[in-house]
Amino acid sequence: MRTHVSRWSRQRLGSFVALASFSVARAEPPAGADLAAAHGAASRAQSEARFIENAGQWKVNADFVASTPTLCVRAEARAIGLQIFEHAGDSSRGVFIRFEFVDAEPLATLVGEDPWETEYNWFRGNDPKAWVRGAHAYRSLRWRGLYPGIDLVLHLGPSGPKYDLLLAPGAELGRFQVRIEGITALEARGLDGLALRTALGDLEHSIGPTWRVEQDESHTPIHARAVARGDCGFGIELDAPPQGRPVVIDPGLIWSTYVGASGVTGVGDETWTVTFGPDGDVYAAGETDGTDFPVTPGSYQNFPSTGLYVYQDVFVSRFRANDGALLYSCVIGGGHYDRPLDMAVDGQSRATVVGYTFSDDFPITPGALQASQSSPNEDAFVLRFNASGNVLLLSTFLAGSNGSMGQSVAIAASGAIIVGGQAYSADFPTTSGAFQTQPITSLGNDPSFLARLSPDGTALEWSTFVSGVRIQSLVLASNEDVVFGGDSGSGSVTTPGAFQRTCSLCNNAGFVGRLAANGSQLQWATLFSWPFAGFRRPLAA
Repeated sequence: MRTHVSRWSRQRLGSFVALASFSVARAEPPAGADLAAAHGAASRAQSEARFIENAGQWKVNADFVASTPTLCVRAEARAIGLQIFEHAGDSSRGVFIRFEFVDAEPLATLVGEDPWETEYNWFRGNDPKAWVRGAHAYRSLRWRGLYPGIDLVLHLGPSGPKYDLLLAPGAELGRFQVRIEGITALEARGLDGLALRTALGDLEHSIGPTWRVEQDESHTPIHARAVARGDCGFGIELDAPPQGRPVVIDPGLIWSTYVGASGVTGVGDETWTVTFGPDGDVYAAGETDGTDFPVTPGSYQNFPSTGLYVYQDVFVSRFRANDGALLYSCVIGGGHYDRPLDMAVDGQSRATVVGYTFSDDFPITPGALQASQSSPNEDAFVLRFNASGNVLLLSTFLAGSNGSMGQSVAIAASGAIIVGGQAYSADFPTTSGAFQTQPITSLGNDPSFLARLSPDGTALEWSTFVSGVRIQSLVLASNEDVVFGGDSGSGSVTTPGAFQRTCSLCNNAGFVGRLAANGSQLQWATLFSWPFAGFRRPLAA
C-alpha cells in the first residue's frame, strides 16, 4: 500500500535532533546532452532526480529507486544502497556500496515524502498483468522509527544523496550505527571525518557546522564527529548534550575520484523526438537503458566494457507548457532493443509513437493488426497512449517477413494513423487498390511504405509501397493527402512535369512526393539534388 506523507511542520521539527549525514559530489559537473531549445525546460525538469517507488518494475530488493546519469540510489527497509558508475550513462560497471542500519527497529517504516505530481507507468513485455501503472515519485524518503526516537530522512540534491538524522528528546544517538559493505577499508580523516576506500576511489565523510536549536530559535554551536566502529562501520557522537533541543549536524560524503559525467534523464537516456500537444504541452520520446542492479556490494561488471546493453526501452514523457513540470513518464518495451523515431499528438492529447523493435515480447494490445513479430529482425511498431499516459490504447507490429522500420507518423482528423518508413520484404502488408501493392525492385534500395491504420490500430485503411526512396518524414495536407520526403538514388519514381526527374550523378538526392488521401495515386513526386541533396526532417504542408 502506498503511503503519502507531507513534509514535517516547523513545530514538529522543533522536537527532534537533526543530524544531516552524507552527500555525494562529482569532481566535474554532469555534461548534459545538447537538446533543442524547444524542450530545454522539459529536459531540466525530467533530469531532476527523484525517488520512484518500486511496484515491481525493477527486480531488485529496494522499495524506492533514484537514478541519475552517474549514480543510482536504492532505498531498502533497513539500508541505503549506492551505485556509482564507472562511466556516466552506463550502469554496467561501477561500485556498489551498501549502508546497513545495524540493529534497526523491526517495526520501522519507509515512506515517501513531498511527492512530485508525476505518474510513472511501465509497459514491459506482452503480459498486461505485469505492467505497472501510477507509480509515484518523491523528493525525500523517511525511515520512521529507525531506532527509538530516531528518524532518518533521505534527500537528493544537485550533488547527490544526503540524509538527515532526526532525534527526538531523550533518544540515544549511540543506537545509530551503520555497517558499510562494498568498501575495501575505512580510515580516520582529520578530526571528525572518515575515508571510505573503494575500488574506484575514496568517499570522504566529514562533519560540517553543527548547532543546537534553542527555544528562541537561536543556534548554539556544538561539535559532532563521525566515529569508526569496527572495520567497516561508523556512528556519530556529540561533544555536548542536546539538552532536550533539536541539533543540526551537516556533514558531507564527497566522491574524490572523477568517474565521468553526462546524460539527461537517468541512466543512458536519449531523446529522439519532441512535439507539442494541443494545449502547448511538450511531449518527448526516446530510449532508455535499463539500470543494472548488482546484488553483491563492491566493484561489479555486468556487461562488456563496450557498454552494450541487453535491452533498451522506449520512454514517452509529457511536460506542462507553462513551467515544464513532468506530468507523466511511460516506459514501454520488451526483452531486447526498442527505439522510437517519431511521435504525433492529437487533439485529445494522446501521444502516438512509431519506431522499431527487436523484441518478440513487445507489448501488443488485444485485436491488434499484427499481434506477433513477423521477422527475426527489427519490426516497425505503432502505439498510442491516452492523455494521462497510464493506458496503452493500441500497440501493433507492422512488418513483413524480413522486418521494417517506422520512421514518421501523422494523425488524421478521425484519429487514423498515417505511418511512413522502410519495408525490407515484398510481403509487407499492402491493400488492394493502393498505389504500389508490390515493390519495384529495379529501383534499388529497400522500398519505403506508407500506411493508414484505423483509429484503434486493428486494421489497415490502406497501405502501399513507395519504391526507390527512403521516407524520413511525412505530414498531412488540409485534405489529408500525404506529403512525404526522404532521400533517393537517381532511379526514383517521379511524375511528368516534376521539378527534377533524374540525377545521373546523385547517390543521395532529396525526394518529395504527394500521395492521395486514399493511398491510391501519386499526385506528384520530384527529386531535388545538389545543392539541396540529402533531405531529412522536418516537412510542413
